[in-house]
Amino acid sequence: MTSGCGGLSNKEKNTYYQKALPIGQEYFKKYYNVEVEFTEFYINIPISSTMVLKGHLENDPYTKVSLYYDFASLKFSVKLSNQTFLHNAQFFKAASI
Repeated sequence: MTSGCGGLSNKEKNTYYQKALPIGQEYFKKYYNVEVEFTEFYINIPISSTMVLKGHLENDPYTKVSLYYDFASLKFSVKLSNQTFLHNAQFFKAASI
């Protein structure tokens, strides 16, 4: 059940997070050959249609990573410390968030 104004319930947010977590980890492993640990997430609905996963490299807590996923456009961007990479979301589309 969604909350008022088009927002998501905590249960729905957690469901999206549980689906996105292994996909994000797999993405970093496949394309950057790094293991990541996500430590927090945000879903910005209804303000925007974006989910953000934030964390760090598994053995390096000082190298921060972020994964931004736009539900509407199926595009995402990846941020490793101060470098940002934009990608088409075919990887996520196949994974069915």
